[in-house]
Amino acid sequence: MGYSAEIGINMTEQDTESFSYAMQLVNSIALFMCLHTVIQLEVFEIITKPGPDAKLFPQEITAELQTQNLDAPMMLGSILRLLATYSVLGCSLVVDHEMDDVKK
Repeated sequence: MGYSAEIGINMTEQDTESFSYAMQLVNSIALFMCLHTVIQLEVFEIITKPGPDAKLFPQEITAELQTQNLDAPMMLGSILRLLATYSVLGCSLVVDHEMDDVKK
């Protein structure tokens, strides 16, 4: 168990790791901007519509957004991957054996 003089409380190693992770999230401007974007675009609402086990591709999500930006699926895919690295969302790979293609 460690002791932090600045805070004045006893902290376990798990507490220290949790605090460190929380500070990393708070200080990450990229994460903040991505969260702000998906909230403004109501992406979480689109993702939750089909149900808890549904897996949507960025192309399917942007189709719901009704945007004219042809780069929107690629841009949204990047945002979703960043959110997945912070465990805000889940991400999985789908392999299409017929087309020798991998989709995220």
